[in-house]
Amino acid sequence: PVFGAYGRPRGTQDVFRYQLPIFFRWLDGRGRPWDQVTIRDFAAYKLYRTRKRRVSDQTWDKDYFALDRFYKWAKADGHMDESPIPIRDQKQDPKKKRMQVAGKNAITHRWRWATPGTFVLWREVGFRGYLPTPSEEGRGYEVGFEDETYRGHNIQRNVTYVDLVWSSALRRQEAGTLLLPELPETVSSEPILARKMAKKGRARRWRSANETIAQINAYIHNSRAAAVRRAQHTGLYDSISPLWVTDFDTTSKGRTLTLADGSKMTVAELTIEDRMRLFREDASGRPEPLWLWLQQNGMPLQQQGWNKIFERANQRFSTELARVGRTSDVDWLSPHSLRFSYGLNLLIALHRIIDKDPNAITGPGRYDAAYSIVASLMGHANPEVTKTVYLEPLSQDRLWESVAFTNDDIATALEDIAMRDPRVLDLAEGWRG
Repeated sequence: PVFGAYGRPRGTQDVFRYQLPIFFRWLDGRGRPWDQVTIRDFAAYKLYRTRKRRVSDQTWDKDYFALDRFYKWAKADGHMDESPIPIRDQKQDPKKKRMQVAGKNAITHRWRWATPGTFVLWREVGFRGYLPTPSEEGRGYEVGFEDETYRGHNIQRNVTYVDLVWSSALRRQEAGTLLLPELPETVSSEPILARKMAKKGRARRWRSANETIAQINAYIHNSRAAAVRRAQHTGLYDSISPLWVTDFDTTSKGRTLTLADGSKMTVAELTIEDRMRLFREDASGRPEPLWLWLQQNGMPLQQQGWNKIFERANQRFSTELARVGRTSDVDWLSPHSLRFSYGLNLLIALHRIIDKDPNAITGPGRYDAAYSIVASLMGHANPEVTKTVYLEPLSQDRLWESVAFTNDDIATALEDIAMRDPRVLDLAEGWRG
């Protein structure tokens, strides 16, 4: 039977695509048909994955999610009378026995918002390998000395990626599938995000901070170029069936690629699989992928690979904070956390601009234009989504008035919001950047 995964978000399809085949291969090895699985099989599979294969709690949670959805579909489609997958929450079905299905150390809460100082602390400790240290003022933490034992890989690439997401509000897939021709040509450019890569097919223009664009160019000419040379030297690209690109043009509708056979492809309509096969000849006539983010061996880094990269950085961040006395919630940030934070930071900046404008309207609707701008940059069709979900810390009555906006320092405003709303992570109080 065909599992009804189509039409779901790409990230959800990725979970099904990678987790379910592992389960089916395990069943084949036991001679067990998939439609005869019982709760005992599920328990045995959990032991196999968590004890023998030693997958992380977060990976096991993906296994559970995929199996739960698959067998709910199997029941609804008439292939099974009941799902063999136990529930997490007994409130969903009081008559059904509950079982511990989540990993005991699984992260059940990730911060939605973080202050700029917290982001810098997280990036420097988690990705660059620095050590946190309590601030001299005793209010939070700051970046300390470099950890001489840290052996991180692809530091320039990873730091560039997180800075891009932080400063552009691109989603994980949107940022992770970029091609070289899709990058801004100048710091003031606003390239069009490809429709196929955007959520719900909503193409939009995007931009990033000037220093981040400079970082991307530095990455392309340094560590990325070194990875390409390694692949060329080892002949790794010879095993690929590439789509050779000879030229590309920019029009009002976006970028168009010209292939070696003379045919043309619109970048907006390319699938992820096609994007990973796009190559051009470098200055020496050797193959170079157009995919921006490359592995150390020079091959394209699949966009879901960023999950593991973030997981490792978050584990290091939490571990190092625990060493210097941080004992409360595990402090994890995700690409979505950076996106949420972008919206909050941008709205505060726009709020200050409106307050300085003597011609701005007063009363209801004063900040509607700010919400619309943030919604447009984040790819939301409805500004209400931006207001009620992404900017929730500012939706409380009179919160604007309670924040010290008489100070032009936006960092101070963010600290004040963090003090009033515990959902905004501020571990670097007093930081200025």
